Amino acid sequence: MDIQLLSKDAEAFIASLPKNAPIDRKTIDQLVVDLTSLKQQLKIKTEEKKETSSKFRKAKDDPEALASLKRKMQSISGELKKLESNKQLLEQQILELCTQVLPTKENEPELPQQFLAQQYSKTATIPNEAIQIELVQDDGAQTWDEYVNSHSNACSYHRYAWRSIITNSFGHKSFYLLAKHENVVIGVLPFFWLKSRLFGSFGVSMPFFNYGGPLANNASIAEYLMQAAAKIAKQNELAHLEIRTTNNGFSWPSESRKVSMILSLPKSSELLDAGLGAKVRAQAKQADQYAPSITFGKLDLLDDFYKVFSQNMRDLGTPVYGKSIFRNILSHPSIDATLVVTYTQKKPVGAAFLIANREMMEIPWASTLKSANFMNINMWMYHRILHHCIEREFKFFDFGRSTKDAGTYKFKKQWGAQPVEHYWYSWRPDDAEAPSLNPDNPKFKLMIATWKKLPLLIANVIGPHIVKNLP
Repeated sequence: MDIQLLSKDAEAFIASLPKNAPIDRKTIDQLVVDLTSLKQQLKIKTEEKKETSSKFRKAKDDPEALASLKRKMQSISGELKKLESNKQLLEQQILELCTQVLPTKENEPELPQQFLAQQYSKTATIPNEAIQIELVQDDGAQTWDEYVNSHSNACSYHRYAWRSIITNSFGHKSFYLLAKHENVVIGVLPFFWLKSRLFGSFGVSMPFFNYGGPLANNASIAEYLMQAAAKIAKQNELAHLEIRTTNNGFSWPSESRKVSMILSLPKSSELLDAGLGAKVRAQAKQADQYAPSITFGKLDLLDDFYKVFSQNMRDLGTPVYGKSIFRNILSHPSIDATLVVTYTQKKPVGAAFLIANREMMEIPWASTLKSANFMNINMWMYHRILHHCIEREFKFFDFGRSTKDAGTYKFKKQWGAQPVEHYWYSWRPDDAEAPSLNPDNPKFKLMIATWKKLPLLIANVIGPHIVKNLP
């Protein structure tokens, strides 16, 4: 049970308990009343101590007044100590009454199954020569998804639906590898072939999104799928192959500069707010004075979403995706996607894209206009999105990928999100280091600075042709 929440807001703590919990609510309610009264006394006494402390400077030349103030401070400090001790005693009594009849959270997962160490089945080690690798086409989509849906560690991007979404949006060729043993599916690995004069020819699992990699019954099968993918990459003369996953321990060289920030959601919006720091709550409320509104929808919001998203990408110096990728995701019946747009004075100033997977809601894209920063619209919008996710009964919220200790990392961390390591494995036929195709690469600094100065119309026309080859 959450002792921190009890200390911050006893009523919210009691409200978080199951309604049918076999606890003595009459006794607990009285203890909460006593605890609330004690907190008020502590607040008054703390203010009195602060006020008394402020008088010391004026009394420094008056020994009698100074002595009186010291005695008063000692008396107040003694009372505060007693009140704090009584407060802790009451909190302990409430906890003890609850823990006698309620289970603790020790065995509850702090992260979605997707991020837990792969819960491999008891499939025995299978010799590589006994594993058959098939390249799946559309007629095998059902078999593919049956396996993905049965695996606890599957992410949204393992689903077959993403093959047509990415292909129709960017035109990339893909390879969907399926491993079988005695005609039973034991693993899958999707990857895409990106090819351009500007960035070369290479493969990624999965490009444009945060997760991918092998999904298998055991680690040796996953490794074998990666080797099979490397063989295909070599046959097609790809310069390198990148496998993006949150699973550690594969044999290929890897880097781990990125993390996902995952927040465990409480059962109610009231509990979320009670658990946030005072600074975060104040920042989230700052925009209220500008009367913003927020709308959740689908294709009906695409134009307004794109107005905000494309302008923000240009301002960041990043080529923007074309509208088609968002339209194709929203239109696909297998993907649970939602658009979010925030308005002030009927104009879109904030936007986000949400993708649901099992117990978790992910926000792969979010933007606010630079002109709206003074209103703190970003904080306001995220706060409302978190409430929306709680209303839809999601257990976790994925703030998306960040570089460790970067500004976006710190923004997400303040909400209480915890980091999950990313491991990006790379293969090259010559074992050389794979190129770094990301904004952190110093080689792109000039391009980023130039891009920020482009007229929005030009950036929106050129951007999609460039970014489709940036994974």
